Amino acid sequence: ENTSISSTQPPSGMASAAQVSKDNQAFEHLQWLCPKDQQVLYRAECNAALKEEKRLLTEMENAMLAHQRAMGHCQVVSETDRTWFTLDVQDSHAKHVQLLATMLQELQESAMPIPEGDLGDTIFGNIYSSYAQTAQVTARAAAGLSERTVPVQAMRSSARS
Repeated sequence: ENTSISSTQPPSGMASAAQVSKDNQAFEHLQWLCPKDQQVLYRAECNAALKEEKRLLTEMENAMLAHQRAMGHCQVVSETDRTWFTLDVQDSHAKHVQLLATMLQELQESAMPIPEGDLGDTIFGNIYSSYAQTAQVTARAAAGLSERTVPVQAMRSSARS
């Protein structure tokens, strides 16, 4: 009676790990998804990246405003106390505002195209990602178990003889 798992390979018709990514194990789990499901997951990941970028742009705008407020406060305080020299600090804030403005402009001008899809892609993308990662972990565990059962079966055979 053979109780070992017969195959830890993805079903036929699905991409192999080599096709998905030759050198990057981070995407190895995609082998368990058919091409259509991989596309849904891709669109979900793109939408998540765009959402994060939008959040980052908002944070950059808020940081610019914070530097501008700090610079304004610094100017007011230095006007009321002439012995307190703050031009270097004000200059530093101004440089950061300019740097953030340049980065913000470049990011906005190089906006990524939004992939076609809908809210369902985000939901199904999460489901497909979980499925693929679970399948990958299960395959690894099964491979580990089958490696362990071979010595046990050999020991059983030698013990019976």
